[in-house]
Amino acid sequence: MTIFTSAIQSVRALRREAPTRQAALALLLCLNDLWAFARDKGDLALEAQVEAPLSDSLFLRHKAVCDLPWLLTPLVDFARRLTLGSNNAKQARRLLLAYRETERRAQEQVVRQASLVWPLGLCLWLAGLAVLGETGITTLAWWGGSLAAAGVAAGIWLVRLRAIGDQRLGVLDAMIEGCLSYLNGYVPRVCAENARTVLPPALRPSFFDLDEALCANNTSIPIAGFVAAQGNMLELTEPKVDSEEPAIGTKEEEDLLALWKRMSGEEKT
Repeated sequence: MTIFTSAIQSVRALRREAPTRQAALALLLCLNDLWAFARDKGDLALEAQVEAPLSDSLFLRHKAVCDLPWLLTPLVDFARRLTLGSNNAKQARRLLLAYRETERRAQEQVVRQASLVWPLGLCLWLAGLAVLGETGITTLAWWGGSLAAAGVAAGIWLVRLRAIGDQRLGVLDAMIEGCLSYLNGYVPRVCAENARTVLPPALRPSFFDLDEALCANNTSIPIAGFVAAQGNMLELTEPKVDSEEPAIGTKEEEDLLALWKRMSGEEKT
């Protein structure tokens, strides 16, 4: 009975923590928020976020990620290493791949336990047939029919469990890609996009879904860039007192004005 109980509990845990499209999108938003914060405040500022990720941090904005311990743990551990000054991409890759390998082995064990349930039931049925013989044929026939139906259900469930396992590994691969992209110098928006392309097709949001979610989350780089340029260009676009020309004095201000015109549609790109 211990084997049956352990297998059932493992299967329930795997099913309960199965990734969804909502969780995949939350991961992309979390990566974008995390690296935008680190890029603005510095990697050391992440320390306050990783000390208590489930109580008061950026992670709480993305509850779907917090609900998946197998995804949150390696992400927090990676961010914690950044606060210690460890930003070597090769070492980070080894760390994250070690988490992935641990997850893969755990899934194999769950599938192995689940696949043993039906053969054990068959062995018990054969043992009952040998002991009871013809006297218990009615009971054994009913039990055999139930066992056959359970075998079909077990086969379907094994396929489903393997699919869930593959999706979990795919989401971990996306998280790894998003983390390594940050170490390689990509901006947060590109890190999220790189992670999106690695997600399993069944969980992958479209580019437009991600962009819309980023805009709603107030972290979209195009929107942020537009607002920042708008604020910085107010003085530059105001004419001088004795002239109708914009108040441009440096090459940097000139480039900023050109960028503003392109974003406003006044100049063709």
